[in-house]
Amino acid sequence: MNWDMKGQLPEKVQMLELLLRDGLQHSAKVIPVETKLWFADQFVRAGYRVIEVTNFAHPRFMPQHRDAEDILKRVSELESVKKNNVHLKCYGMTRRAFERAAECAQSGYPPHSVAFTISAEDLHGRRNSGRTREEYFEEIPDFVRIAKENGFEIDMAIACVYGSPCAGPVPIENTIELMERGLDLGIRRFTPCDTTGESNPLRSYEYMATLVDRFGKYDDEIQFRVAHFHDARGMALANY
Repeated sequence: MNWDMKGQLPEKVQMLELLLRDGLQHSAKVIPVETKLWFADQFVRAGYRVIEVTNFAHPRFMPQHRDAEDILKRVSELESVKKNNVHLKCYGMTRRAFERAAECAQSGYPPHSVAFTISAEDLHGRRNSGRTREEYFEEIPDFVRIAKENGFEIDMAIACVYGSPCAGPVPIENTIELMERGLDLGIRRFTPCDTTGESNPLRSYEYMATLVDRFGKYDDEIQFRVAHFHDARGMALANY
């Protein structure tokens, strides 16, 4: 393992704004579309060039995102978004969610990418998506096909990569296996997630160093040098 990453650090990093999707998805109060549009416009004016817009989850599970198609369309029409070529990212955890994203693309307002979340261990996976990793991989080829046929990219977000509230520490080999299987299916975007704030700065450094050692040779082809930390234990900024 190469522990010295100084020579591998980028000259700049890109920040992804998550409020419209991750930040609001569990809000008890449904936020009006006009308010979401105001936030999106302000994020772009502040300098963000990648925004997670919405989640194509069933409204029964996430009523906050019952306006998914409308908000994607209207955000894509914002002058600030068009002027700055902002990348609009959405979420979907099922084939129907990807079909809804495809319908948006066919209607003229495609997402640039759609992410799905697969857990690095199965107890959390069962609770979060109702599926084990193996069960999920029965569906993922359909996600890839739908994305390819409709011109948007697909992002594998891997939950609980550092640890799980259901099963404790999770070995990095689980993440590596998921990424390798995703690569075999044609996925080129990966987002390792500290879903419940389990990591610390040393673990985060060691983890990314291991991924760079394993996947750095694919830097021209894939995106994996991504950090997504939750602040459940007050360590998110330190981990970044």
